[in-house]
Amino acid sequence: MCRAKCYKSRLIRKQTKLCSAVVLISITGSGMASDSDSAAQFSGYTPAVIALMVLFFVVMALLIFVVLRFRRMAAALRAEIARHADTEQQLVQRNQELLQLASTDLLTGLANRRAIMQQAMVEIRRANRYQKDLAVLMLDIDHFKQINDQHGHAAGDKVLAEFADVCRQSIRDTDLAGRYGGEEFFILLPEIDLKTAILSAERIRMTVAEHAFTLRDNTVLNITCSLGIAMYLPDRDDLDKLLLRADQALYQAKRQGRNRCCVQQ
Repeated sequence: MCRAKCYKSRLIRKQTKLCSAVVLISITGSGMASDSDSAAQFSGYTPAVIALMVLFFVVMALLIFVVLRFRRMAAALRAEIARHADTEQQLVQRNQELLQLASTDLLTGLANRRAIMQQAMVEIRRANRYQKDLAVLMLDIDHFKQINDQHGHAAGDKVLAEFADVCRQSIRDTDLAGRYGGEEFFILLPEIDLKTAILSAERIRMTVAEHAFTLRDNTVLNITCSLGIAMYLPDRDDLDKLLLRADQALYQAKRQGRNRCCVQQ
């Protein structure tokens, strides 16, 4: 019985090997037929045609590579241009900020002395060219030293800043106010006659006198200012002479008791 089973098992293994050999021979035969078909397909082309076809495919591959490379380079270039544009915009903005700082009094926010003098030269040239009137006001806070002595320099700085705001709100958009130095201020009034310049100066003086200056400790101060007025005279004035006459008018107001406007002809 055992011998019969062993014989049967050997027979099955031989049959399996035989079937595998037949399948392998059939697959090999079909592969050879396929290779023969492919060779038959290319056997109709001359070597020159085949070389041209190969060259065509190589050129197309190179062209695709170049196009893709160009697109990557173009994208990188656009990104670089955008980065430089942002940097340039930042530089322009920074330059504007520096120019603003260079021409602005940090405490009051008004034009500093350098900027107001430059603008005064511009207005004088414009007045000469177009035969326009020009007035200047010199302002000084009365008894300002007492504010510093009694309340401290921080209180004095707050008064200066608040005084500048009052002046800024009391003039026209075409006028320019600046800090001349210390508690002294300078206002340019283009295209204005003497009568209107006096009215403008009086409006500033009255607004300051009526304003309640409040310190950080809630102390309220009532202060006044004196003003000197001078009109630009083309036949005899340059900037220095114009400022000298405005300064003389200011000190005349001080000598007459302060809290008043005086004109220097």
